[in-house]
Amino acid sequence: MDMKNIEKQIGPLIEDFDTFINYIEKNSPRLSAKMLVLGKKDSFALNEQMNFKNNVIKASYNQDKYLIIDLIFSLCIDGGLFFRASEEKGKIKLVKTNKLDGYKKLNNLEKYVFIVETFWSKYHNDKISHGNFSVINRYNLMTKIAELKEGYMITKGSKSDIGMCFSTLSRFTHHLKFLGWCDLELIEGAKSKYDDSIKEIKPTKLGIEICKKLTKEGITYWGEEEAEFLVYSYDEDYNKENKSLFHIISQVFSKGTVSQELEEEEINKKGAYIFKVSLDKNLWRTIRLCHNHTFHEFHMLIQRAYDFDNDHLYGFYIGNKSSREKEIYSGNPMGVSDEYEELTIEEANLYEGQILTYLFDYGDEWKFNIRVEEFIENEKGLTTGEILESKGKSPEQYSMW
Repeated sequence: MDMKNIEKQIGPLIEDFDTFINYIEKNSPRLSAKMLVLGKKDSFALNEQMNFKNNVIKASYNQDKYLIIDLIFSLCIDGGLFFRASEEKGKIKLVKTNKLDGYKKLNNLEKYVFIVETFWSKYHNDKISHGNFSVINRYNLMTKIAELKEGYMITKGSKSDIGMCFSTLSRFTHHLKFLGWCDLELIEGAKSKYDDSIKEIKPTKLGIEICKKLTKEGITYWGEEEAEFLVYSYDEDYNKENKSLFHIISQVFSKGTVSQELEEEEINKKGAYIFKVSLDKNLWRTIRLCHNHTFHEFHMLIQRAYDFDNDHLYGFYIGNKSSREKEIYSGNPMGVSDEYEELTIEEANLYEGQILTYLFDYGDEWKFNIRVEEFIENEKGLTTGEILESKGKSPEQYSMW
């Protein structure tokens, strides 16, 4: 492919990504307390500086209504460039990590590969519906892009296996446009998400080549749980040579143009962690754990701190809204997890000030807010962890009885 044309094509995307980063560093905006996203004024101000912008004339919407800002916000967090932190007074904002400094040193193509890697393997969006129909539609759209020649169009027609990508999954299709994988002809006047809002999808040469790679070699890296469903259903070996995702994507570009991969931070996370686990401002417990304690042990200590019965499923999430945040650990009361069974506090790569949610009992939904109050590097922890301080009487777990 012509690298000059490719760099020109991805230029607006990289500019928008860097504009977002610069805005956060310069303004340190406060995030909304409930949704942990940018508010109306910041979203509107940032939108005015973007290449991919919403057509709005006043600050009427929070971040989630700005499709591309919302995507970049999530990619920066999922990619480890920022994390959400809560100050002692309760102000919540984005705080940069050392990884952001490494991102700034990459060339534009290397930045682009990092963005695609993050989108493909880590991005989580509750606005895109899940389930087998969703994953089949998205996967089949990408395989159709991979099969076409530049200049050909994809229309809905009788292709029901991608039909959702024109309506309920249109957000995903717009993401592909932002990544430079396709152009879109839109339909004006769609009244609901079930109405078609996209008339035609026109794959780009870049999109065709990347979709070829990802649908044949990169499916096992797809961050969706449904990727396992695809591998099982199609019964194919998608990555025979066991290549890294960075290697798979970088092969699309000319040799030597993409050489530097953004590595994970190497930070000492061994030591003691002090967490504040709250149900409200007047009901909380302060808990101390060591880096090698597991999240199941964390769960057990919260159960003891609040006098609960440890008789339901539970999960830990980054952020304070489990419905839109990525789950980092889940398990049942007997200690058997559906993933990361032995995940330790150290492996979660937590920072001081970072906020999490502990969700217990997916029926009654007891939501506990967690803040990393302090990290004491290299300090030895206790064998079983401890409850340091308590405020407020524990609620009745089954108050309806």
